[in-house]
Amino acid sequence: MNDIIFIGLLVGLLLSGFVTAWLQLRFIKNGQLERSRLVALGMIVMTPLIAIWTLYNFGGGFGIGIILYCFAIPAALLGLVEFLRHLRGLRTFSVSQRWHYGLALVSVLLFSLSPVVGRNVIGGACDAINRNSAAPIITAMETYHQQHNAYPETLEMLELNPLPKPDCAPQTGGQSSASRLSYALQTCRPGGETLLTIYSVAGDWIQRYNFSSVNWSSISFLDGACSFLR
Repeated sequence: MNDIIFIGLLVGLLLSGFVTAWLQLRFIKNGQLERSRLVALGMIVMTPLIAIWTLYNFGGGFGIGIILYCFAIPAALLGLVEFLRHLRGLRTFSVSQRWHYGLALVSVLLFSLSPVVGRNVIGGACDAINRNSAAPIITAMETYHQQHNAYPETLEMLELNPLPKPDCAPQTGGQSSASRLSYALQTCRPGGETLLTIYSVAGDWIQRYNFSSVNWSSISFLDGACSFLR
C-alpha cells in the first residue's frame, strides 16, 4: 500500500506543476478569480501538510524519499514554464488578474516543492531544535568529566532524571529503528573522541557533538559518526 501511495504521489507531483498552473491561468483569463484564489490558497495550505507527511513517511538517504526530493524541482519548473508562456498576456490583465497571477505562481511553486520544504526547511528546523535539546546532556557530560577526569560510557551514568529526548523524533519510515529515536554516546578510535549523536529527522544524516572540539557537525549515515571529525 505504501508503494502505491508513493507512485501516486510521485505522478501527482510531476503533474501538479503543469496541471495546476494551466487550471489557474484558465480561471484568471476567464475572470473566474474566486476559483483561482480558492485553488491557490488550498495548495498553499496543503504545502506544509504534504511536506511533513513526506518527510516522516519517506525520509531521506538513497530510498524513495530522495526520489520525491529530486523530482520536485522539475515539477516546479514545468509549472514555471507554463506561467512564463503567458507572461506577455499580463499587459491585457486587470490589476486584480495580475495579483491572482502572482498568487497562483507562488502556490504552484510551493506545492510542487513541498518535499524540498519538508526536507530542508522543516527537517532543518527540527534538527536545530534537537541540537538545542541536547544542552542539558552536554552540560552534565562536562560536569561528569570534571569530577572523574573521563567521560561516561553511557548516558545512563549521568543520572539525569528524566534523560532528555529529541523534541523532533527522527522519521519513522523504512530507515528508522529504536536506536535512532534518542541521543547516544560513541567513542571513536584511535583518537578517543567522545561524541553525542542523534540522527537527522530525514534519517540520512548523523548529527554529532564532539566534546574535544566543542562543536556540532553532520555526517552521512553511510560514513559513520566517527568519520571526518573536525
